[in-house]
Amino acid sequence: MENSKKIVVLDGYTLCAGELNFDALRAFGDVTVYDRAAQADVARLIGDAQIVLTNKAQITADVMAACPQMEYVGVTATGYNVVDVAEAKRRGIVVTNAPAYSTQAVAQHTFALLLESLNRVGAYSGQVRGGAWQASADFCFFSEPMEEIAGKTIGLIGFGHIGQSVAKIALAFGMNVLVCVPHPKAGWDDVRFVTLDELMKESDVVSLHCPLTEENRRMVTELASLSDKVEAEFVPSAGEEDKHTISICDAGGNEKGLRFHGVPGGHEFNSFILAMYNAAGPGQDVGEALQKRIESISKPLHVKIAVSLSCTMCPDLVAAAQRIAADNENVTADVYDLQYYPDLKEKYNIMSVPCLIINDDEVHFGKKSVSDLLDIFQA
Repeated sequence: MENSKKIVVLDGYTLCAGELNFDALRAFGDVTVYDRAAQADVARLIGDAQIVLTNKAQITADVMAACPQMEYVGVTATGYNVVDVAEAKRRGIVVTNAPAYSTQAVAQHTFALLLESLNRVGAYSGQVRGGAWQASADFCFFSEPMEEIAGKTIGLIGFGHIGQSVAKIALAFGMNVLVCVPHPKAGWDDVRFVTLDELMKESDVVSLHCPLTEENRRMVTELASLSDKVEAEFVPSAGEEDKHTISICDAGGNEKGLRFHGVPGGHEFNSFILAMYNAAGPGQDVGEALQKRIESISKPLHVKIAVSLSCTMCPDLVAAAQRIAADNENVTADVYDLQYYPDLKEKYNIMSVPCLIINDDEVHFGKKSVSDLLDIFQA
């Protein structure tokens, strides 16, 4: 094809997991698609391509220097923090993103989590399936507290496309909506723009819809200072293994054996919230039988879970492993964002995620439930 470009897709599996294809791109040039790309391999995979599409693989200044033919970087996600934009501008490389493609999906998921916390559907479903309702002396079965969403106050930190969509749904549910942003938006008479201090004091639930900038890092620290239920501590790295590590602790500051190596964004942000809930809150109900099995684990189990932040199956395994670790001190569950740990990928020959590694020896692939993990742990 005359004047055709070389096009490289670095993490195509995030876009086309067997359901779609990249045929439309072939009209514009020679297309090479990689399902996944470890950060250490990014420059080599790009080579002399002029056009690069990426989702989570980082296009750093070093990558740009190693790939001087690069003309365009398309980020197939809303956030473009994976690209050194300043360096791209200096080199004349065009950078684009895909804003608002997931607005409704993220807003819907926000309320899926909120409604689960209010109605405990998961807990009730497990108990009904286990026969607890059938064995109940009363037709009305109230083993878990339930609350109505109408009349509650939701605080939104950030008010872009997703935050505004969440506000619309909250108002439809009859909630009061508070918003904390640097500059209030016109046309939102049904919400109240407040300071962060007011939002934290008045809200029943807080939902964050903002990027992880240095300013927001300071905001998280300030947020934690407003409630005695949350504490944020930033600890200097002790080495490569501890780089970008978040450890969940109990109220006394004791580690619970739940750690995230790499910022738990993407699909793993929900896992991060569940980890705090399981470590410091009442925790997800798993039913009496599974709870007894969790508490009966007597041998040390050091679990590593290799994930990609764009993987839709990874959070199930992460949540299940950390649910067990939260209730048994013999179990630790460390989550690794594989793009930052290429040595881990090489050591265990990880070709797909999620990958479960037990005591640095036994390796399993695919999503797992609490019951599935207990079967493996207690085999």
